Amino acid sequence: MSQLPVISSNLHIHDVLCGRGNDVQYYVGNMKFRAIIDKHKNEYSSCPRALKYSIRESIYDDIKSSDGKFLKWEKDTKEWSELSKKGALEKIGQALRDAIKKVSYTS
Repeated sequence: MSQLPVISSNLHIHDVLCGRGNDVQYYVGNMKFRAIIDKHKNEYSSCPRALKYSIRESIYDDIKSSDGKFLKWEKDTKEWSELSKKGALEKIGQALRDAIKKVSYTS
């Protein structure tokens, strides 16, 4: 199994890396992303379905306005590539649902 090159001059401190493992989990951009998710999880949990998209889009815009990108590792090219907006919104939605589940498990 190959190691992801998390430390790269091409990465920005606000980039969100998609993947598993400690290198990705503890990347500074991912820690900032989780803090943003934690800030929005209660609102997301309690709002009607029609408003959930706007919360996800607000988080996406927040990351993008800080020059951050949502990146995934491409095994064939051994480079980071940017997720589509749709892919990034799916990742944000999953992160929000996971954060909500964690709250309900610990309560």
